[in-house]
Amino acid sequence: MSIVLALLLLVVPVKAETGRFTLTQDGRRIGTEEFTISAVLGGYRAEGQMRLDGDPTVMKSRMVLDQQLNPISYEYEDARGLIRIRIEDPVSDYEQIVNGETITDNFQFPKGGFILENMFHHSFKHL
Repeated sequence: MSIVLALLLLVVPVKAETGRFTLTQDGRRIGTEEFTISAVLGGYRAEGQMRLDGDPTVMKSRMVLDQQLNPISYEYEDARGLIRIRIEDPVSDYEQIVNGETITDNFQFPKGGFILENMFHHSFKHL
């Protein structure tokens, strides 16, 4: 990357991308998901919030990626609890908080691995 391009990236703010999806099942609306993808120092942050119609629960997620789109961290939260993952080499950290109880563990995240956002699939278990 040239020095001029690097300086422009530091000086010119990058606009966040935002959007809203309408979730449907069998042709009828069942909820919405809102998302924001923004540039942060050293990479990107993707955040989302999903609500199902008739359910007060808000499901939130946040993922931070480096400039090569490799995951650095992931967080999922709903009314039941929180999951946090911090990806580092060679050992990554996992934390889960449910009903005030905290569970932690360490694991090896594979090089070139990715995180598949599971909010949509997870929410259909409630329908």
